[in-house]
This record gives sequence, structure tokens and C-alpha cells, in this order.
Amino acid sequence: MTSYQNLVISGMAVFLFSAGAVAQSRQNADDLPSDTRLLQRIDASQQEMRQGETLDEYLRWLSKNTKVDHQVNVPFDQDPIVVLNSSMSLGRLHRALASTYHLTWRTANGITPSYTLQMSRSDKQARANVRSGAALRARQIMNARLDHVRQLAFLPKDRLQQAASNGDKHAGSFLHPRTGAMAKLVFQLPASMWQQLQQGKAPVISVASLSPDLQDLAKQAAGTTRVTTSNGENYRTCDLVVPQGRIRLQMGGTLDRPTIWGSMRYGSHGNDFNVLYFEGGVRQPPEDRRKQAAALRSKRPSATAFQQKVTLRDVPRQGYYEPGERPKGGRPLLEYLRQLAAQTDLPIVADCDYKSKEQDRDSMWLRQQWWLASDIVDRPLAEALDLLCADFEYEWQFQDGVLLLWQKRWYQERSDRAYVYAPKRIPEGPK
Repeated sequence: MTSYQNLVISGMAVFLFSAGAVAQSRQNADDLPSDTRLLQRIDASQQEMRQGETLDEYLRWLSKNTKVDHQVNVPFDQDPIVVLNSSMSLGRLHRALASTYHLTWRTANGITPSYTLQMSRSDKQARANVRSGAALRARQIMNARLDHVRQLAFLPKDRLQQAASNGDKHAGSFLHPRTGAMAKLVFQLPASMWQQLQQGKAPVISVASLSPDLQDLAKQAAGTTRVTTSNGENYRTCDLVVPQGRIRLQMGGTLDRPTIWGSMRYGSHGNDFNVLYFEGGVRQPPEDRRKQAAALRSKRPSATAFQQKVTLRDVPRQGYYEPGERPKGGRPLLEYLRQLAAQTDLPIVADCDYKSKEQDRDSMWLRQQWWLASDIVDRPLAEALDLLCADFEYEWQFQDGVLLLWQKRWYQERSDRAYVYAPKRIPEGPK
């Protein structure tokens, strides 16, 4: 066990979080030149029909309907947008868009000024600062979690049962012989593997190269299930572990909630062990994030709209779903924003993707979306927004009379925001 105990996961160089830089990038949105055309009001009746489109498409529509030229720089032109209850001035919409996407409007002077939404230097620095701050907090939490799970892995059965009865789901999973064996195996892998993981690598080792004690743990983790091949051969899965087994350590999860995958493959079989959290092939249950949101409630704005209570409901669910498993037919975020818009007159601007059933015929897009943990019934607006954003990994802000929503990991490239699962295949490693 000494191979793990002194490990501290580290990564890129850390910059201190700069709230001032974020404030500066948003403040720039207010520094628009005097242009009387910005006083015109948006035609809400036409705009409400425009959902599930890109920011570029939306600004093209806006340009056509306001006679004011709007553009957005790559790659933000492909960002999704939803605007509801949009009865507001063009200038107010400008400020809402700049804040929602953490960008700045650049004005091209001329007989008729044009406006381009772009990332300024201060915007770029703000993203870097927030990303670094999130990574630093995540590493601190991960290291503490790693210590806790290592201790769990080697507790006697009665202590594990006690921890499980106190609500520790990971401790409960370790009571299963295969999961418990996999946990002990991962934490006793050679120190060199943990060091490579710390360096950002994904080390691989063959089971045959491990000590006899660790080979026995690998066999226990594989189980004794009997399998019959198409040729009629009968064997136990554990019989393949030593001659064919490979084990890999790899970082996974998300930047703000990382985990470590300990994966083992033998023949066509394998185990994937989420080292830090209970989730395996599923995702973090939204219910867990709701508990965190309840402890960190947002301050309620003084606007009259926030005195009211709202209700957001999902479709009735049938059958049983594992924690972290998406209920069949669960609604995407836009459905709840529509419900919200119907109950409040607040304009809503959201960085929110959407695909209709016709666009998403194989439901691939929908399966990747989050879902409502449970109905939000008759809750104050600020509390309802906290719960909704916890479920869908969003953040909200009330600014200039407009309700803004954006993805929690807005500071990352969109391609980097997705959850990283265990690898499907493991390459050959040291013998």
C-alpha cells in the first residue's frame, strides 16, 4: 500500500481566480457607443419561434429584423442559444448576450455601426483564471477523496457496513467481493503507475507482471462466471486474468469533478472501477448536486418576479432507474425554460442546446442530456433556479432585468466539457 500513500495529484500551473477579470469582461458589454438604434424593441412574437439554433443563426435573424448588423466570431458562432419572453430593447439584449457567453461587443464605426461579439483579452484572461481556480479546487477535493477511498478499501467488513449504513455509497459497493478486490488491487499497483498518472499519462501493466498476491486480487475482481465459447469451450473468466489481463489507470470525469478509472481487460471481458465515486457506467445522480445547491443557496434578487413561486414538472416516470441513469423520456433543459417562461414575465437568455424529435431520431443527443432529479413544486423562483441549474450543471444570474443561464464549465472549450468515461480498450503494457 505504500505505493499510493504519498501521492498528490497535480496538473497545470495554477493561477489565482480573478473575479475582477470576469467583472471587467462583463462590464465591457455596457460600454457600447451611443446608437439610437439600440433603443428599438425586439419583436418577441417572431423571436419566440426561434429555438434550437446557433448564435450565428440568431444574430443573422436579429440583423435582418433590426436593420443593425450583428456578427459573432468563430468558434462562438456555433454556440447554441435560446431567448424567451424577449420583449426588451436591443441594447439590453446586447448586454445579456455578452454576459451569457462571457464575450465583448466590438463596434465597427461607420455611417451605420456594426457589432461583433468576440473574445477580448480580458475575456480570455478571465476564462483562464476561472478555469485554473476550478482545477485547483477540484484537485484539492480529489486528493482528499483519494485518501478517504484508500482507507475505505482496506477496512474490515464490519467497518465497511457501518460506513455504508451512514450513507457512504462507495463503502457499500466495496462489500461486494469483486468490487472490494478491485479497490485493493488498484491501490497496491506499483508506485511508478501512480507517478505516471500524476504526470498526465495513462499507464498500463500486465497482470502477469504483478506479485502473486495482486494476481489473486485480480482473479477475485474478475469473478468465477463460467463462459461457453461458440466452439463449445467452457472456462471461468478468472482463468483469463493472469495470462491475458491488462490494467490501466486513467484520469476521467470532468475538470471540476475529476475521477480516476482503474480498468482491467482480459479476453473479451473486463472491469471498470471508478476509484473516487460510486458511479460506474452511469453519471453522477443530479440528486447529489441538489444537496450541494441546498447548502449554497443563491441570494434572492429584490425584483418583484422573485417574490413568486414556480413549478417545473417532468413527464411521469415508469419503471425503476438506477441512480445516475437517465429516465426514459426525461425532458431536456429547454422544456423547463419554457415552463419557467410561461410562469414569469422575465426575459430569458440561455446558452442552451436543443434538438427536436425529428432532428434527434435516434435519441443520441437526448441520452447525453441531464434530467430533472424530481419535480420542483411551488418553490420560490431563486430556489427553483438553484435546483434546476444543479440538475443540469448550469449557473444563473439576474442582470439588468434579464434572467441569464449558461453551462457550469463555460470556461472550457465545448469539446472538453463532456464527462470522460473509462477506456473501451487497453493497449499492451509492460510484461
